[in-house]
Amino acid sequence: MARKTIDITEPDELVHMTQTICVPISAIAIKNSLGVMDLGDLDNLIQDIALNGQLKPIDIDENFALVCGLRRIMALLAIGMDHATATVHVFVHPITVGNYTEYGYTAV
Repeated sequence: MARKTIDITEPDELVHMTQTICVPISAIAIKNSLGVMDLGDLDNLIQDIALNGQLKPIDIDENFALVCGLRRIMALLAIGMDHATATVHVFVHPITVGNYTEYGYTAV
């Protein structure tokens, strides 16, 4: 009987998985390839986070590079916070999903 070979190097579709964690803001890589960004008026956001806490996590990739949430980071820093709630996004080969599930990631 001939053996069937499965090619695991190029899956048809990667699996998007996430995990929400608390991360030191100093560990987040903030890349700004556009130069200086205008963040707009942060006063309302600062006041809201100071009053209610961080309600929406920032988004980072598996290398802790910021994907979305620079205004929230700046507001957290303005009120003296050094950690942020962050959702880590990874895109993994289907064969490795179990490994990520063991560490608290869930498929989206």
